[in-house]
Amino acid sequence: MQKFTAQLSQKEEIADNTFAFTYIKPKGFAFTAGQYVVLDVDESRYSDDRPSFRSLSIASAPSDQDLLFVMRGSDSAFKRSMIASEVGDTVTLKGPIGHFVLPEDERQKIVYMGAGIGITPIRSMIREELASGSERQQMLFYSNSLPSCAAYALELRDISLPEYKCVNTMTGLKDNISEDEWAGERGFIDADMIEEYCDYYKQAQFYIVGTKSFINAMKDVLSGMGIDERHIKVDNFG
Repeated sequence: MQKFTAQLSQKEEIADNTFAFTYIKPKGFAFTAGQYVVLDVDESRYSDDRPSFRSLSIASAPSDQDLLFVMRGSDSAFKRSMIASEVGDTVTLKGPIGHFVLPEDERQKIVYMGAGIGITPIRSMIREELASGSERQQMLFYSNSLPSCAAYALELRDISLPEYKCVNTMTGLKDNISEDEWAGERGFIDADMIEEYCDYYKQAQFYIVGTKSFINAMKDVLSGMGIDERHIKVDNFG
């Protein structure tokens, strides 16, 4: 497995307790949209009994100039060290790794289903589709609890591709939140929502990213709609 050193060029909080880390792309580092790396902080500011490294999906596209990683904050030493990092700090990358990538056949229709921080490999894929001028039919269903924690929801909603659609849905909104405050969908992704927005779902390849419970819930929904498991790819974010 190849190893690279990457230098932090920017860090920002992009949603509630959600941080984006931009690194200068190391010379010779090449990847396919949807892949991940094993990232190790070179000089950790915190330590605990857990590993000092994590597997992180790449949120930027291969055609982007820099490398982008996104994570939720937690009390782990790894994440605390990442959040405390400063511009100029370095990390070690091992990879790229993974087969969670788009099919070469551009006629293959795609439905992405992402929850929370699971949006990162999907963002990479969609940005690369944009860069290549893809004309394939593709649909994103993106689930979050609240708009304030929905990383890149507006960016992905506004992607301009000829056969692309995005549905953002919030599962934690109270009934007293007005349409002026949130005009998108509410509630969990289900068969009714999929059928309403995607008339080609029976011919699509599904890409599901999120926690194990989200993945299992989406697989149950798709099974109930008659989708064969061979047409479902998953990326488990724990």
